[in-house]
Amino acid sequence: MKLIVFDYARLMRLPLVLSVVADILLGGLLLLQRNQLTTSDMIELAILTAASACLYLAGMVFNDLFDVKQDTQERPDRPIPSGAVSWISALILGTALMAGGIGLALLANEYAMYVAVGLAGVILFYDGFKHLPFAPLVMGLCRGGNVLLGSTHAWPLGESRIDVVILGLVSVAMISFIAGITFLARTEAIGVTKGQIALCRGGYLGAFVILLMTFLLEHGAGDVVSGRGPIRAGEGWLILIGTLVVAYRFDCWFRQRVAQIEQAEKKPPLIGRTVGQMLGYYPLLAALTLVTIRPSMWPAALLIALLRWGIVWGRKYIPIT
Repeated sequence: MKLIVFDYARLMRLPLVLSVVADILLGGLLLLQRNQLTTSDMIELAILTAASACLYLAGMVFNDLFDVKQDTQERPDRPIPSGAVSWISALILGTALMAGGIGLALLANEYAMYVAVGLAGVILFYDGFKHLPFAPLVMGLCRGGNVLLGSTHAWPLGESRIDVVILGLVSVAMISFIAGITFLARTEAIGVTKGQIALCRGGYLGAFVILLMTFLLEHGAGDVVSGRGPIRAGEGWLILIGTLVVAYRFDCWFRQRVAQIEQAEKKPPLIGRTVGQMLGYYPLLAALTLVTIRPSMWPAALLIALLRWGIVWGRKYIPIT
């Protein structure tokens, strides 16, 4: 029984489901800067988190269902090719999770249901057509859709245009980060090219640039310097410098990993570990994004950051790539 549960957890890459919690909290709390977080908000965010988790896990299952032929040749130890999980059982599980995600979204609110249906379509499109050149962007759209899903509890957004723009920019930043990782991940079994490394690096650097743009848009560059804005000048400079330092350190780490990959005799395993580590950093990026734009939300940002260590701990037992 324990082994069967482990096989299904491997099929769903279970530790990574914590990253969608970061998406929902980020999307939801971005729109609460002028309102107190109520019990109703927390319940709705919890339901949206469950809906997003179901959709994400369904995507992992359908990914392996579509890839069973390729995995049989390149990753025969995966649950479906190895026979640990039957194809029909995986199909039933994936379908149930997808339907459950849409149903939970409807339970949260009507807008969430529409976003969930669209998100389900994007997930299935990616799983079925990941071989296309632009497929990593589609994967990024899945993350952007998750952020939007989290924000639906505060819809409609007509009262504040700036909130709409900020939500859009944050979603694009998450899309850029995940798309970059996906460009690298698709080389896991065959090696890596300089072009794919450049696309991956461009993806996460683009995310940091958009993050800084969003900060300046929300608080105003002049207000940050003069102290006239919603945060004091000292806090503004601290956030700006801190974000630049994080971006620089992340880039240094990535370039070091690329150097190790290029020198390694067995490149695919090292690529897989690098992809897994970058995915593990995703909650930290979400936490940094939230606290940069909404400094008062730092306790929630800390909670989001802690999700990283859940992923790190989980991947010791359950592979996430």
